[in-house]
Amino acid sequence: MVAATRSTAPFDVTLGARVRERRLRLRLTQRALARMIGVGYRQLQKYEGGFNRIHPAELLALAVALKTTVADLVGEARPSVLGVMGHGWDRPDSLALVDAFVKIESAEVRRLVIGIARAMATEASLSSDGDGDAVEEA
Repeated sequence: MVAATRSTAPFDVTLGARVRERRLRLRLTQRALARMIGVGYRQLQKYEGGFNRIHPAELLALAVALKTTVADLVGEARPSVLGVMGHGWDRPDSLALVDAFVKIESAEVRRLVIGIARAMATEASLSSDGDGDAVEEA
């Protein structure tokens, strides 16, 4: 008697692609990542290809190994740049800025907003007293 197999869903393919994308971004080999989460590299290949479902415990291990969150891997985080934790992306005002930015349809306006943000960041770093607070001018 042959055991029934669970078929995978489109979600499994998408999740596998996110795992692969994050692994490549971190410049990890399949063997290295597989070792980190305690599976064989062929199993990781099947996860990345969407051929096998990822067990929740292994999904958590993948998130830790890939320096991201389960929410980001499954697509619950907002923009994909949130995969880069730290750097201020976990702040609510950062998320609000990204939410507003992605709603700007004009490429020219987006370019101008980026220029303004860069100029403001440069100005803030020049007038900073070293602890992140701007120095008040007399």
